[in-house]
Formats: sequence, structure tokens, C-alpha cells
Amino acid sequence: MNKKPGFIRWWGLIPFVVVTGLIAGFLLLFLDSLIESTIEEQGSQALGAQVDVASVKTSLLDHSIEIRGIEIANAEKLDENIIEVGNFTFNFDLNQAFSKKLIIDELTADGIAFNTTRKTPARPVKKPAKKKETPEEEEADDSSSGPGFGGLDALKGMQFKSPKEILESEKLETLERVKEVREDVKATKAKWEDRIQNRYGKGAIDEIKQKIDGIKQRAKKISGPGDVQALTADIQSLRGDIEGRVDEIKNLKSELKAETEKAQALVRDLKDLPRKDLERLKSKYSLDLKGGTGMVGALVAGPLKDHLNKARRYYEKAKPYLKKKKEPVVPEPETPERGKGLTIEFLKPKPTPDFLVRHGKLSITLFGQDVSGDLKDLSDNQKIHGKPMVVKFDAGNNPKFDRFNLDLTVDRTGTAGRDTLKTRIEGLKLSGFETGKAVKVEQGGADIKSTFNIVSEEALTGNINVQTRDMNMKWTQSGSGELADIMQKTLNSVSRFYLNFLVSGTVNDYAVKVESDLDKTLNRAIRGVFDDKVKEFEGKLNAAILEKTKGPLKDSTGAVSNLVDLRKLLDSRESSLQNLLGEATQKALLPKLPGPAGDLLKQFKLPF
Repeated sequence: MNKKPGFIRWWGLIPFVVVTGLIAGFLLLFLDSLIESTIEEQGSQALGAQVDVASVKTSLLDHSIEIRGIEIANAEKLDENIIEVGNFTFNFDLNQAFSKKLIIDELTADGIAFNTTRKTPARPVKKPAKKKETPEEEEADDSSSGPGFGGLDALKGMQFKSPKEILESEKLETLERVKEVREDVKATKAKWEDRIQNRYGKGAIDEIKQKIDGIKQRAKKISGPGDVQALTADIQSLRGDIEGRVDEIKNLKSELKAETEKAQALVRDLKDLPRKDLERLKSKYSLDLKGGTGMVGALVAGPLKDHLNKARRYYEKAKPYLKKKKEPVVPEPETPERGKGLTIEFLKPKPTPDFLVRHGKLSITLFGQDVSGDLKDLSDNQKIHGKPMVVKFDAGNNPKFDRFNLDLTVDRTGTAGRDTLKTRIEGLKLSGFETGKAVKVEQGGADIKSTFNIVSEEALTGNINVQTRDMNMKWTQSGSGELADIMQKTLNSVSRFYLNFLVSGTVNDYAVKVESDLDKTLNRAIRGVFDDKVKEFEGKLNAAILEKTKGPLKDSTGAVSNLVDLRKLLDSRESSLQNLLGEATQKALLPKLPGPAGDLLKQFKLPF
């Protein structure tokens, strides 16, 4: 007889209990460490920086997770954390979790701090391949150096070099031009010396003298009319040669005079070049006290863009998590034809995003003070959820500031996304505040307001207004010598100023316009401090330039005097030829001869 089966089928229950126990044991033993390692590994890859978690505690009964000691390193400064969270706790909907949805009704994050020092440097994380950044982006991302507060860091590299150091490193236009003029005059002198030597040199004069002596000797041996005719022709030819050379010399003297005057003009122009060299070097090495706008613009636009670029990179990383891929369009049901029946659908549950935080309590450390805030409706699909994400912080009077407000709205519920960030700090107390590598605020106060808007995740507009008061600043740049004393005196004269930054463009390509009364304040202060120093520096530089150019300028004048000497040489050669022309006459070359020769000469009437 077969035994009737019992109500409980032990052969099936026992394996179920064993498997369930194994799964529960695994979760109890390894779930926390699995979550911890997943956060560290996946977070590091997603953010491109090392993510550390101190501990994870999971309670499936309470549907809660507590994460302690979250640290996200700064990929550009491995000994620093971008953000640190002391304690992160939330409750989740277990039923939704089985549908691969993380729905959090309440979240708490305490001990949030920014830019903290790590106990040990982080490991660099290899970033996934991406398109190469443009040179503008690379330059904008370089925040390792830049001008500091109030434009004063922009002056830290400016030193009063000695005139000797300047002239050792700079080329003087005067010396370059002197060299060119001297080469030109030298070539002109060589050309004229060659022309004079070839046709009007001492050898040419001696040759004419020899011809005259030859005619004189032949005249003593005249034996007939033929000899007289030959002598007469030679004398006429010799006189024509001499007269031609005299005319040539006169033309050459006129030509040489023009070239000499041109060279003299070049030398006169050289005398003005030391002044031009002085003006050029003054503009480069002396202080330009006109218009501090460029100084303040360079000073604040640079550091501000460094911070905005960092915020842009974090914004780009966060965008994918704030919206899901486009949901498939569900067609509206068609109206059935008459008589073909009607399809009745039961009420479906309201769709929910895959990720949702309904409410969160946040606590951050700002200027060393704890500030509490609220997070509402953080989701990955606001169109389904129907609400934008909102973050609000509000803190009252404390030792560091009188009031702090922050309102952040990330809205993806409409066709065009709109993100808005508003902050306000009243009565911020500055003490020992490092503003850059060269300036430190010992004591002071400031009110800061800012508003930023991003439309369609692209168009960016923003405004930051800073009002300072009772500022006591110190110049900390070491090894700056005389400049340190000058800059400290300048800082002592500045007690209050305002800065206004206007940001416009796109998230990836924007411009920062700076408005400030600090320009005029620094301009007045620096002018009063620097005037005497600038005059002294420029006087020494002028003396050094004149000393270095004095010798070459004198040599240039001497080179031109050589051309004047050549003209004197032509005058001498002309005089010699005129004397020789006087010798080449009948009276001089054909004197009265005794006997038949003398009687024969009387028969000729010579024109000379």
C-alpha cells in the first residue's frame, strides 16, 4: 500500500532552504565588500580619478546602505581630494530594486568637504581614449599657474633689470644701423678710390708729365715741316686729353659731393636712433602706468577661468547621469471601427525613473563651517518624474560669514534644459587667505553674489560680483628684492574695491569680461610709488645706451670724413692737370731754337 504524501514536500523544501541560506550567507559575508570594490573601481573609471571608500554597511532588513569615508582624488593634484564625504546613508525600495531601479526616499550625506589634503597620494587613473582637446581647451585646463588676486601676481615677474643686463640681452637698433651705414660708406669710399686711382692717380699724372718731356726733347730735333706738324698734333692730342680729364674731374666732384651729402644725411639720422632705442627698451623693461585694465583683466580672468573650466569638466561628467536615453514613443491607441469591439486596458502603474532620490539632507564644510542643505528630486529621467532637481543651502551667522545661500536647479522636464545656480555670501571674513603665489589677505571682508544659467546644456551666461572692504594685504613673493618693497607699499594703499565678472558664450567656449575700480586704485597707487624709481631707471638706461653707441657713432662720422678727403684729392688732381695744361703750350714746349729749326717754327702760327 502506497503511503499518502504529506502536506510539506521535504525533498523540495530542503534544497530551497539550503540554496536560500547560501545566498543569504554570501550576501551577509561579501555584499558589503562587493559594493565597496564596485564603487571604487567603477567610480575611478567614470571620474578619471581614484575613488576610495573606507567602509560599507548594508542592511537588507531595513533596506538601507551606509557608506563611510568616501574620497575622490584630484587627478591633477594627487595629494589632494576634490571632494570628501564622511558619511553617506540612504534607504532604498527593495521591490523596485528587483526591477533594476534604485529609488531612494531619504538620503543623508554628512561631512562633505572640498579640496582636502589626502593622507597618502592617489594613484593616477588611466583615462579612456577620447578626442584630442583643442589648444584653447588645453590652455584653459592648465591651472597650475596663473595670475593671482587683484592683478598683483601679474607684476611678480617684473623686475628692474640693470641697464648692463638689458644691453647684454637686447640688440640696439642704433648699432645695427651704424653697422649698415659704415658698410655703405666703406663701399662708396672703395668705389671712388678705385675710380680715382685708375684714371687720376699719381701714375696717370706722371704719364702726362713724361709725354710733355718727350715733346720737349723732340722739339730740339726738328728737321723739317713734317716734324713740326707731328709735334703740333701730339701737343693738341695731349691738351685734349688733359682738358677731358679736367672736365671729368669736375663732373666727378659733383657726383662725389652728392654721395657725400647722402652719407652725411645717413650719419645725421643715426644720432636720433639712441632715443628710439631708449623708448623701445623703456616700453619693455620699464613700468607702463597707463590703464590698469589689462593688468586686472589678466589677473582675474585667468584664475576665474581655471575654476570655471574645472566646473565645466565636472558638469560634462554629470550630464549623462541626469538624463536617460530618449524613451521610445508609444503610439496612441487607434479608435476601433464601429462594430468591431473595444479593447479595455487596466490601469497601469505610474512609470518611475531608473534612479531617483526624493529627498536628501546634506552637510558641507564651507570656510571651516558646517552648512546644512536639502536635495530634492534627483533623477535620471526628469520627464518621467515630472520634477527638476533642486539643491538649497542656507546658513546663518557664524565666525566666518554672516549669511550663505545657494540655490541650484537642474531642469530637464521641458524640451530645452535649463540649469540655474545662484549663490550669495554676505559678510565673509578673510583672514590669512592665500589669493595666489604672491599676495595674502591678512584681514578683510567681502560680499559675493553670483548667478549662472545654462540653457539646452550649451548656452552659458553668468555674473559674479565681489565687494571688498577693510582689506589688509601682504606681498609674499620671496626673492623679489626692490619690487617687494614697492608692491607692499602699493598694497598698503588699497583697502576696498569691487570686481564684476560677466561670463557669456557656450559651456565649451566662453568669454569673461572684467569690470573693476581696482584698475584706477592700483594705477594711482603704483604711480605714486614707482615714479621716482622709473625716472632713475630710465636715466641710467639712457646713459648706458649713449655710452655704448658713442664710439660707433663717432666712427661713422669719421668714415664720412674719408669721402670729404677724396674730394680734396680730386681738387688736387684737378690742380695738377691745370698746371700740366699750362705746360702743354707752344711757348712752353716749342721755345725759340737757334739755326734753321728756329726759322722753320716762325712759319707756323699755332693756336696755343
